[in-house]
Amino acid sequence: MAAELAGLGEARQPAGSPSNWEQATSAVAENPSCAKLDLPNTWYEIWSFGRLSLPPLSSGSRSRRGASSQPLSQRQSGCCSRPGGRLPLPLWKRTQAEPFPMELTRCLAAAFLLLIFFLGLSSGQRVVTVQKGPLYRTEGSHITLWCKVSGYQGPAEQNFQWSIYLPSAPEREVQIVSTVDPSFPYAIYTQRVRSRGIYVERVQGDAVLLHITDLQDRDAGQYECHTPNTNERHFGSYSAKTNLSVIADTLSVSMVPQVLTHNEGDLVELTCEVSKSTAQHTHLSVGWYHLHGAGEHRAEEVLTLSKDFVLKPGPSYAPRFLAGDVQLNKVGNTTYKLSIRGVEPSDQGQLYCEAAVWIEDPDQMWKDISRKQTGRMTLAVVSQGRDLSVEITAAEGSLSEGDSLQLNCTLGSQKSSNRHFQVRWLLNGMEVARVDPHGVLTWEEEYEERAKLGQLQAFKQNNTVYVLIIYEVGLKDNGTYHCSVSEVKTPGDFHSIQTNVSSGIQVDVKPIG
Repeated sequence: MAAELAGLGEARQPAGSPSNWEQATSAVAENPSCAKLDLPNTWYEIWSFGRLSLPPLSSGSRSRRGASSQPLSQRQSGCCSRPGGRLPLPLWKRTQAEPFPMELTRCLAAAFLLLIFFLGLSSGQRVVTVQKGPLYRTEGSHITLWCKVSGYQGPAEQNFQWSIYLPSAPEREVQIVSTVDPSFPYAIYTQRVRSRGIYVERVQGDAVLLHITDLQDRDAGQYECHTPNTNERHFGSYSAKTNLSVIADTLSVSMVPQVLTHNEGDLVELTCEVSKSTAQHTHLSVGWYHLHGAGEHRAEEVLTLSKDFVLKPGPSYAPRFLAGDVQLNKVGNTTYKLSIRGVEPSDQGQLYCEAAVWIEDPDQMWKDISRKQTGRMTLAVVSQGRDLSVEITAAEGSLSEGDSLQLNCTLGSQKSSNRHFQVRWLLNGMEVARVDPHGVLTWEEEYEERAKLGQLQAFKQNNTVYVLIIYEVGLKDNGTYHCSVSEVKTPGDFHSIQTNVSSGIQVDVKPIG
């Protein structure tokens, strides 16, 4: 196309004669006082060179820009005139007669071709992106690297191949693992790939994670993620690289194993030693966790000092943390102390300390590169006068439809007037109603309508007796009833100190007729 555009100018220029453009340029150079050229018309002439059939700018638009509405040849008489007193005609009036400057023609043609090229880049260009490096990970850890492809053609599920360039041979590609070719790995990686010590997890059709489950020092290097071409033609990038450095795991976490016995209300203090030594800029997080029983696997967070130096309590310990009864303090270069003031029976069980080392990746995301736990210590809490017994009774266990049923839940405890209880009524293990420490009654949804109609009633009779009454029992009221009682430290506290459930009482309702 550039040749065609250039041809337009060459065909129109008589051999050996200067163009009107050159004559006008020469005239301006000879008379610098000529400064009132019609710039809108001048640029319009440039865009008219290829017979684009564009109409001339209206006189109104030229006037708005401050230019005269007179033709260029009729303005600046005596100024910038060539022999004969006339400047060249505007280009739209002479495209058939005058040539166009060749260098500008070629410039515009090249710009047009570049425009076409960049438009092509915005559609259908394949781009492979890999996790930004350099990355630092600790030896022995389980690490992942992500890779994704966009702008591709072909199937929605793309294939990926991972390779490494080792520091000892940075120009030599060593193939690791592929999503499509089982024979892709080199011999030094074959066994680790077969045993899934190294594997690729497909996150979605065009994105994967490379997993290395036990990072070794020899795994350091430049990783390349490659996607085989599925486009009709090669266009874009087909691979991307990132650097991974393997550093020593220097995190140390320890606590003296012990068995502690405290009375309810005592102050308990536990210490944990945490240290690290890394050349990179890293942060530490330290936390304490609680297991209620020896066979318990799900730990409850007590209190953690985060990598951002913020204290975060677990949900069950939040009220006591806000009250200042649960604290975590750094009392030395490597010593962290957990304090529990007013220890409760619910605190007994096993506790341990956990620490983690965090590093900020180039994508500004923080990653825990090492995490370790101490052994567990055992805490026993001796209850002080917190005995609690629960008994459920019924006037009669065998009823007919339409009869009334009254169940009494009786608490046996010392100093019950100074303690706070929540009572729940259960039918076949499902909650019917509850009365909180303030005496507020809440019905389960399926019983609300009957309660509004006056068919059900539940209330706190005194500090030790709670009553449930069902007027006009039906067959759906058959089953085993229990009474569950939980003691809380304060009326608004959702964390129970202890809970006891009565034995079950069977209620049989006979149909009428």
